[in-house]
Amino acid sequence: MNAKLWFVQLSGWPIFIFIVAVVFLFMMALSVLMTRLSNRSVAQNAMLAGVVVAVIGFGLLGLLAVLSRL
Repeated sequence: MNAKLWFVQLSGWPIFIFIVAVVFLFMMALSVLMTRLSNRSVAQNAMLAGVVVAVIGFGLLGLLAVLSRL
């Protein structure tokens, strides 16, 4: 019951925009960090970070969808 109430309280545009902003900042931080750790360019690392963040994000969205049905 608490999980459903938590999910309802975090719904709507404000939380969506906040999550998008956090994911974007996390992706940019990953691209800069990976540039320092490897010999790839910033553009390659930004694309790689975007793919990693997208996979993790879709996984979390799927998990939330399954948990919200329980």
